[in-house]
Amino acid sequence: MALNPLGAHHRGTQFGTGNRVILRVIFLMCWMGGLPMAPALAEKLITGRVTDLESGDGLPQGTVQILGTYEGTVTNADGAYQVALKTVPSVLRFSYIGYQSVEVVVETGRDSVLNVALQPVSIFLDEWVVTAEDMGPSMMRKVIAQKQTWWGDLASFQVRAYSRFTYYSETDLVAVAESLSDAFWDREKGWREVVKDKRETKNLGGDFALPAVAAVNLYDDEIEIGGHTLVGVTHPEALDHYDFKLIGRRFLDRRVIYDIEVTPRNRLKSAFTGQVSVIDSVYAMKEARLSPNRAFLFPPPVSALGMTLFQQFSNTGGIFWLPIAYQSEVDLEIGMVGLQFPPIKAHRVSKLSDYQINIARADSLYEKGRASITVDSASVATDSLMVRAGVVVPLLESESIAYEQIDSTMTLQKAFKPTGFLARFIDMDEEEKKGGEEGEGRNPRNVPGLPLKWMPLAWFDRVDGAHLGSKLRAGSDHSRASAEISTAYNTALEKWSMSGQGAVRWGQGKNGFLAGSAFRQTEMRYPSALYDRLKVSGRALFGDDDYFDHFWNEGARARGGYHFRSPDVRLSGGVNVERHRSVDKATDWNILGRGRKQRANPRIDEGQLGSVVFQAIASGDRIGPAPFFGQRKLTVEVEHSQTGWGSDFSFTQLKMVLDWRLETFFKRRLMPNVLDIRVVGSAFTGHLPRQRYVILDTGLGSLSTFGAFRSRLDLPYEGEKHLGVFWEHNFRTVPFEWIGWQWAVRRNLGILIHGAHGRTWISSAALAGLADSPTYQNSFHHEAGASINGLFDLLRVNVTRRLDTPGTCVSMEMARIF
Repeated sequence: MALNPLGAHHRGTQFGTGNRVILRVIFLMCWMGGLPMAPALAEKLITGRVTDLESGDGLPQGTVQILGTYEGTVTNADGAYQVALKTVPSVLRFSYIGYQSVEVVVETGRDSVLNVALQPVSIFLDEWVVTAEDMGPSMMRKVIAQKQTWWGDLASFQVRAYSRFTYYSETDLVAVAESLSDAFWDREKGWREVVKDKRETKNLGGDFALPAVAAVNLYDDEIEIGGHTLVGVTHPEALDHYDFKLIGRRFLDRRVIYDIEVTPRNRLKSAFTGQVSVIDSVYAMKEARLSPNRAFLFPPPVSALGMTLFQQFSNTGGIFWLPIAYQSEVDLEIGMVGLQFPPIKAHRVSKLSDYQINIARADSLYEKGRASITVDSASVATDSLMVRAGVVVPLLESESIAYEQIDSTMTLQKAFKPTGFLARFIDMDEEEKKGGEEGEGRNPRNVPGLPLKWMPLAWFDRVDGAHLGSKLRAGSDHSRASAEISTAYNTALEKWSMSGQGAVRWGQGKNGFLAGSAFRQTEMRYPSALYDRLKVSGRALFGDDDYFDHFWNEGARARGGYHFRSPDVRLSGGVNVERHRSVDKATDWNILGRGRKQRANPRIDEGQLGSVVFQAIASGDRIGPAPFFGQRKLTVEVEHSQTGWGSDFSFTQLKMVLDWRLETFFKRRLMPNVLDIRVVGSAFTGHLPRQRYVILDTGLGSLSTFGAFRSRLDLPYEGEKHLGVFWEHNFRTVPFEWIGWQWAVRRNLGILIHGAHGRTWISSAALAGLADSPTYQNSFHHEAGASINGLFDLLRVNVTRRLDTPGTCVSMEMARIF
C-alpha cells in the first residue's frame, strides 16, 4: 500500500478536515530527519542500561557499536538500549562524549542483559582558552574542507532505520507511532522507503504510518525544514552566514571533541543557532544540536514554535560520515482570535545503522508512479520484527503504558480539540470546506437516506429582492458523474429562478470532462472576478448602492475540456444558446428603513445570443486558493458570436487575467518577502452588447481586497474594454525585526505597500447610444498606499492615497497571511 508523504492516510482515525490540517503541521515539524527501517530477525538480543559510574544516572543518546561492523544502536532518554548480535563472540563498544569508552566481549549465544557504567573523563584547561574565539572559524574551515573530500563521492546509500514519534497534548501523552524500514537515498533521485514493520497506539488506526523518508541530515549543504531552506553549518559558504566560536572541549577516549557555538550572522535570515561538536584531527562533526533562529517564523494560526534538532554522526565506511541517530523536540502553540488548540509537544527519536554506500539500486524503487514511501504489507502482517528485531530504541515507561492504556476512542481529534467561536468550523467535511458557487450557503448538508447534498441559496439585490432557494447535488467535482438542480424565488421580481446541470469525467485523475446546463434566471450584467451576489448583498440590504446590474437569461450551455497535469494547463471550450432580456429595478427596500432610492437597473441589448467560447488556464506552483495565497496563473478566454449562427449579435471578445508572485528578499525564509501582481485586460471587435461589458472592481464600503481599487469605495468602473494592474509587496515582519520591535514580531504584524493603476474605455458612439450614465472616467486611475497586516491575526488595515486626483481612503480586509 502506498502512503501519502504528507501523512494523508488516516483512515480509521476520526479527524475533521481542520484537525487534519493542524496535525499535518505537527507531523511536518517532527519528521525533521530520520529514516526508519528493519533488519532480519535477530538471533541474540542484548539489552541493558548505560549509566554514569559516579551518579548512576542513565546516559541518553549514548552509542553502542558492534566492533568490526557499521551496526549499532543508541540509548533512550533513560540510558536503556537493545542491540541484536548475528554472531558470537562479538565486541560491543559503549561510548559517550566526556566519558571513557568501554568494550565488552559477548560470548553467550543466549539473550542476555548487559548493564555498563562509564567513567567521566576529567577536562584540563590549557592555552586553548586564550585562543578559543579564534579557533572556532578555523576549526569549521577544516571541517568544511574535509567534507569536500568525500561529499562528491557519495552517490547513494541504503540504511536500516527505526523511528518513534511521541505526541503530547500539554503534558499528557496521547499517541505513539513506530516504524522499521529500509531506506534508500540517491543524489539524483532522492529518497525511497519501504516500511517493514510498524506499530502505533490504538487511537491512530491500523493503517496509520508516518513518512520518515523526508529526512534531515545536518551535514547537508542546504537543509529544508517545514518549507524553510536553511544554509547548513558545513555549507561551502557557511562562514559567510554563521559566526563560529569555540566554547569548550570534551574527550572521547583519546580524542579531543571541540564544542563550537553557532550563531547566524544575519538575524533576519532563517538559519540555525546552537552547537556542533567536532573531532580533532579528523575534522568531522560528531554531534550537532541546532535550532532554527527567530527568523524561522510560521504564519498564524501557529502562535509559538520551539524546535531542537539533535543528530549524531559516525564513520559509516571509508571516508564517509553520516547520521546514526536523530532526535527532535517540537513545542507548538496554535491559536488565534476565536481559535485555540491545546499546547502540542512532539518528540522523535530515530536510529540508523548498517549503511551500504554506493551500491546498485533496484530500478523498481524509482519507477514512475511509485510512491516515495511504501509498506511491505506481507512483512508488516507477520507482526514480528518490532518484537525481536533488536534495532528499536527501548520505550520509556510512559510510552509502554500508552500502548496498554490508550484505546481507539481516545482520538487525536479529542486530544487536540480546539476552543473558541471559530472552533465549530474545524470539523467541516471536505465538501463543506469547498463551499459552493455564488449565493450558496457554504454549508452543504446530507439529505437523509439519499446520496445527495443540500445547500441553501440566498442573496439580496434591487432586482430580485430576496433570492431564496436551495440546491440539490449528487456527486462532486471528483466524481465520475455529477448532477445538480436548483430553484429559488425572487421576492421582488416575483419570478422563479431555476437551473440544472450535469457532468461526466474520465481519466485516472478525472482530467477530461463534458458538462451541460439549462437555466432561466437573473444574471449579473458585468461579472466580477472578486465578488459574487452573496458577498455584495449587504450593500443593498443596508441601503447602499447595489454593486451589480442585472438581466434575465434563459438558455443552455455545453462545455468540454481536459486538464493536462504537466505542465498544469486546463483547456476547455463550448457553446452558449441564450435569450437575453432587460429587467427593471423592483425594490428600494432595505433592512434599516432608509429612504434612499436605488438607481435604475440599466437596459441591455436584448436578443438571442449564440456563441462559442474557449478558455485556457496555465498554472504555476500555486500554494493555495486566492486571496489568502499567492498565485501563478494565466487565464485567457475568447468568446465569438456572429449573426450567421442564429445570433442577434456579432462580436469577438478576448479577456485575460494574469496573477503572479515573485519572491524578492529573504528567500530562504519560510515566508519570504513577495511581490504579488495582477494584470487584467480585455479587447473586442464588432459590436459588443451591453451585457458583455467588463469592469475594474472597487472596494465594498470600508472593505477592500487585492485586485480592486482600494481608494474608490463605490461602483466599479465599466467599459467595452479595460486594463488594470494591481500590485502589493509584502515585507511581512521584517521591518519590525529590523528595528527590534519583537512585540510586533510575536504578534505577526507585518508591513505591505500596494498600488493600482487602470482604466476602462467606451467609444463615443457607444456612449451616445446608452440611455444611462455608466460609471466611467476617460482617464487612468492611479493609487498607492501602505498596510498594517495581522491585526488580531485576522485583519489588515490599508491607507491608500489617490494619485490622479486628491483623496485618501482607509479600508480593511482579511489579513494576507501567506
